[in-house]
This record gives sequence, C-alpha cells and structure tokens, in this order.
Amino acid sequence: MRKSTVCAYLAASVVGACAMRPWMTNETPPPAPSAAEADALELVPESAMEVLAAEADALELVPESAMEVLATGEAQAARVPDEGTGAKAPPAATATGEAAQTAAEQREALKKTLLLLPFRNATKYKGPWDIHIQLPRGLADSLRGAPYIRTIPVDSGFVRLNEEELAGKILLTRALALGRELRADVVVVGEVLELTMKRSRAVVRIGGYRSYEAGLEVELHFYNVIDGTSMGEYLGTGGSNSKRTGVTNPAAYLPLDKEYALLGLAPALWGSQEFAESLVGQAVALCLHDLKIGVTESAVPPPELIAHEPKIIDITDAQAYINVGLANGVRNGDKYGVWNHGRQLSDPDTGIVLGFSLPARVGVVQIERVLNDRLSFVRVLEGQQEIEVGFSIRAE
Repeated sequence: MRKSTVCAYLAASVVGACAMRPWMTNETPPPAPSAAEADALELVPESAMEVLAAEADALELVPESAMEVLATGEAQAARVPDEGTGAKAPPAATATGEAAQTAAEQREALKKTLLLLPFRNATKYKGPWDIHIQLPRGLADSLRGAPYIRTIPVDSGFVRLNEEELAGKILLTRALALGRELRADVVVVGEVLELTMKRSRAVVRIGGYRSYEAGLEVELHFYNVIDGTSMGEYLGTGGSNSKRTGVTNPAAYLPLDKEYALLGLAPALWGSQEFAESLVGQAVALCLHDLKIGVTESAVPPPELIAHEPKIIDITDAQAYINVGLANGVRNGDKYGVWNHGRQLSDPDTGIVLGFSLPARVGVVQIERVLNDRLSFVRVLEGQQEIEVGFSIRAE
C-alpha cells in the first residue's frame, strides 16, 4: 500500500423553540390560581394578556422564551417573529446575525477551493454502479466542514462535461480551464485502481473457514489552477472482510454469496442502506474517510509573513503587488487577508482627533506569481473598491 503526500501548501468553516398552543374547545382549562398563588406568581400584565389572547384566537404559535418576556410586560420590545409571517427581527438580533454571517463569509473566502472532476475507472469492474461520478460526489460530501478547504458543488463541473469526460477521460488542459471558469484554486482528478470482492474457502476435518473481502483503491491528483503545476497525489484505500472460523451454519453465508454473485449484475443501489451495510459499501466508506484525512491533513494555511511590514505596495483595479515573495515561502495560490489602518475617530463636540479605530479586514488577495524574494503579483478576490496602497496583509 503506498501513499504520497499532497504538497503542503494545499490550503485551504439555528434556533429551535418550544411552542405553546391555545386550549382547544374540548379541553378543560387548568383551575384558576388562588389569591395567594396569584400574589406569589408574577401574572402576565393585562396588556400582554390581550396580545396573547389575540394570538391564541389566530392560532399563532408563540415560542416559550417570548412568553416569558411577555410576562414581564416587555412584549413589544423583544417579541419573537413567527416564520412565514414576514415580521422583522429586532434590530439588535438582525445586526448580530449580519455580523456572524459576514465573519463566516470572510473565513470562507480564505479557504482553498477544490473542483472535483470524475474519476477514471482503471479497474476490471464493468457493473451498473457509476463509480466515475459517485466516488467524487461522496468525497465532496465527506469534505464538508473541513478546515481551510471548500469544494465547488460537483454538479457545477459535471454539467459542463461530455460523455467521455464524465467517464473520467479528461485532458489536464480542459480540467484547468474548467477550474478557471468556476474560480477554483485546485482541480482534483482521480483514478479508481481497484474495486473488487473476493472469497476464499478452506475445509478442515472438524470445520473450516470462509472469507469474503471487498477492497477499493483511489488515487487522487491535484493541480494548481493558476499555473497548472502538479501539487502531488494521494492514494486512498479501504477494505472490509467477513472472515468466519470454525463450524458455522452454511445459511450464514447466503447473504454474502448473493452479494458476491450480484456485484457486477444487480447490486444494491449506490448509497442505499443495503449498500452501506454491504462489504463493498463499507470498503467505499473507509476509502473515502482515508482520502478525507489525506486531503485535510495536507491542507494547511499559507505561511505567516515575516516581512517587516507585509503590505500592498501597488494596486490597479483587481491586480496588485505585495512586498513578500520567495523569502517568505509563499507560493502561487496562497490567499491572504487585507487590513486597513482603522478609521479616524474625533470628538463629536470639539472635533479634536482622538485616534483610530482597530484595523478591519477589507479584502482578500491571492498570489498569482511570485516574482522574487520580496515581491509577488496578486489578484484581488474581494474588496477591490476598499483596498489601498499601504494596507497590511496577514495570513489567517
């Protein structure tokens, strides 16, 4: 079993609520509290009760947390909107949600973007499973949430391919062109080297053993979209067996015999529960897990910049230059955040300048060509209108 490591610079990230329902006409409402209980309990203010009554008539479901707020007389200040009513969330909640969404988008922009293309079938398997398509689709699913990596939806690439290319027979120049069209950083092509199910049997005097084994091997190849250079390869493997020893009931082998006999004819539907429980399905899951580990462990952030003051030194539209290069270990495809110097802050009454706010990230750049030890040409991915000469750059 061999494995080779992908180049180290392959780099790149919900609310439920209990609902109350109004009493139905055939239900008996709970007894009213006594005067002492009413004093001990903080009863809902009359205005809030009117709101609740109106909502009960309309059969609107009010979250429990909102009911607690109503019980303190603050119904209008913090009322939770019902989905589908078109009601707007409170301004504070909206601002918090927008800030969280912006932060998430910024993290996504710095991730390495992978385009997975169909895998070529180099095995003897000629069955009905469309392994060219299903394996890269499964790998894309397994990479969701991986740090420093995001994948372009595989169908975005598949719909642009002809029948031969969908079978994994795609030229590198074509793969790179698709990567540029879909704004990927890395294109991934692969070969299915093995997809088998084997069985063996030996008989001894008082019993024996029978073994069924399924195996899958997939080799991935990674290419940098910017310059077309190879970024390495990785071999993922997965195997599952059902070896049984001693005296066993022959009926126990029937499901495995059926799976073996039907592998190339009428196997379980790919991705079904039956498939997942089969030996081949288990081998596929193990192989995809192995590939995920290989890709994510090699997907590290770009190197920290050690220049005295890494910054933008020139910019024209979506093209710019930065004062870092080979001496910093940067490579084509690395992404960096661009940060401003902060806003000038003045006293609103006197107009006296008090200082500057904290720097904020205003954009993202990607290295397209390392020119020398202290100079690189970059493409502006985000913030073209905000980035200025002198703004600093950081690895994130």
